Amino acid sequence: MKEKYLIYLSLVFILFMFSGCRHNEPESATAAVTSETESSIQELSEIPPEPSPEPSLPPEPKKATEEDLKIIQDYESKYFVKKLSDENKYHFTELYSAAMKFEQSAVFFTPVTDSELTTLMFLLNYDCPELIQLSGDYFPEYNENGQVTQVTFSYCMEQKDYEPAVKKLEDFRKTLLQKAEGKSEYETEKMVYDLIFDHAVYNESLPMAGSVYSTLINNVGRCEGFSKSFTWCMRKLGYECLGMLGKQEWDKTAIYPNHSWNIVKIEGKYYHVDITVDNVQSNTEIYNPPNYGFLNTSDEMTYDKRQVSKVFTDLGIPECTSSDLNYHILNGLYIKKGENIQEKITGLLNSHYTTEGIHALSIKFEDPTEYQNTVNIINSIVRNYLQQYPELTYSFITYQNALSHTFIINASLISQGG
Repeated sequence: MKEKYLIYLSLVFILFMFSGCRHNEPESATAAVTSETESSIQELSEIPPEPSPEPSLPPEPKKATEEDLKIIQDYESKYFVKKLSDENKYHFTELYSAAMKFEQSAVFFTPVTDSELTTLMFLLNYDCPELIQLSGDYFPEYNENGQVTQVTFSYCMEQKDYEPAVKKLEDFRKTLLQKAEGKSEYETEKMVYDLIFDHAVYNESLPMAGSVYSTLINNVGRCEGFSKSFTWCMRKLGYECLGMLGKQEWDKTAIYPNHSWNIVKIEGKYYHVDITVDNVQSNTEIYNPPNYGFLNTSDEMTYDKRQVSKVFTDLGIPECTSSDLNYHILNGLYIKKGENIQEKITGLLNSHYTTEGIHALSIKFEDPTEYQNTVNIINSIVRNYLQQYPELTYSFITYQNALSHTFIINASLISQGG
């Protein structure tokens, strides 16, 4: 019995020893791992944190170089485009290049503001009459900041028709150069005025009526087409010429509320020219002679019932202070305020009388009130003058233009009396 008890005690002791070792191992292991982890954390805390990436900045705007500007045809003739900042000149080349390639849209390298886009598109339309393919309409796209990132164009001509159209305009240019040979600056300008007047009738509703091509080749245009054609022709002949735009206040029924005309530099001075207002033709069957009411007028003579667009005034336009080459003043066909109207008109009728009659005598009034008072008596003045030739029978007609304060008098011989 005693021996069994000793054996039992021995077994308990052995089990106790083994259980003590198994208990101590995890403690030692845990301590080692904890010590190693603390050391690693300390080492990591000593490593400086990597800097956060800086937010990406938008690219710097590009400035147009001389090489960039070569894409613009006859760049040196562009009065307003040359006034743009170098950054906007670059944006302008982006628009111009896309239009010349008939691309659907022009994407800006850096976004532009709404105001900048308005200026750029105005100049693309009115300072670049050679872009006959553009309709003038456009559709901008904006980013989250409300800036314009690209512009979609509206074309009035298919690309396949562009080169043949350019060829016809080149032939017209050659004819223009021939007609200008040996003429003075004023004679050249009047030749261009007459050429456009004789080539086109007025129609503001046709899709291409605002283009040079429609006015000079298809013989139909509206004010925009007349103005662009005058700009195009004068520039091709080497003259400084601006296309102007402003709100017109004389025709509330017009499809387009704005009106286009020109400023041209002749013999060192700037003058206004408005072929549209002078052109009273609406069909090709009846020819009405030009009244030259706005051939070389001053600011004072012109800025009545029209307001120049802010785009142009912001860029700066030349002052037109001279009347030296005004058609009526130059040719003695101007009635100054206070002159004896009946005596003046009778004298002009007499000086322009021929045995065939009086052809397209245009008379301009300085004072609009005196002009208006003459409307009711102009026919009696002409009739009284013609009655001094009882052996001849004449028919006559008078045209009037209230905007330019002008009359045109035509008197034709019908038969010999007797």
